[in-house]
Amino acid sequence: MALIEFAAGDYKFLAGGAFSEAVVANPGFLMHRVRFAQPVAMDEGFERLRAHLQAVGRPTSSLAACELRSPTPRTREDFNAFNDVYVKHLHALGCQMGTKNPVARSNMAPLLSKPSTSLLYAFSYTEALSPQDQALLGPDFVISGKPENKLLANGTTEIVGGDRMDEDAMIDKARYTLDVMMERVKAIGARWDSVSSLQIYSPKDISSLWSTFEEYGLTHGGLHWFPGWPPVKGMHFEIDVRRTSRESVLDVD
Repeated sequence: MALIEFAAGDYKFLAGGAFSEAVVANPGFLMHRVRFAQPVAMDEGFERLRAHLQAVGRPTSSLAACELRSPTPRTREDFNAFNDVYVKHLHALGCQMGTKNPVARSNMAPLLSKPSTSLLYAFSYTEALSPQDQALLGPDFVISGKPENKLLANGTTEIVGGDRMDEDAMIDKARYTLDVMMERVKAIGARWDSVSSLQIYSPKDISSLWSTFEEYGLTHGGLHWFPGWPPVKGMHFEIDVRRTSRESVLDVD
């Protein structure tokens, strides 16, 4: 995995498809995560995102990560069609590098407070370090959400643990996705012990996984579980990790 410089955003990324696998702030910059007090419809959310970046004096291309909410898990065909619409929002903000889309992403379909349309839940962008930020532990980053679908050597994919949701299967799913997170954190030159937040997306109660998360050194900050499904049908477990030195909440008027 090779890091790609996205100079317009002041960060680097690991290339993916409609979204990158990970983003890491360049030296001299940190990541600022902004969560909407109430998630907003995606079109409106991107308008508010643009207005916020302009208000704080950052270029719209500083957008580094988006967190979405979907009404229901989509078929692969519907998911690809949704991605086409989503990518147009990114390109309108200048978040494009040739055929590559640098912005990281997570997405999930909630079990509770199900939306009727796709929502923007939160976003992260780069901003310059201030003098008091100079002693940060390491680079800020966001690793995109990863479900338990595993790419095989022959180009096909398999679902780790299959359709099962028993304790053993869930542990296998968790270990696989956590190993991917660790690989990506290493690939961007960051430290695993600098992870500041772990988000878990699954319809299954995760209490059976507490010892697994502890084994991976992720329980000190608590486990942020969202009851819900990954965005594509057939999957049951997804996680993302991040280190964002600044976080704030944006009220919706």
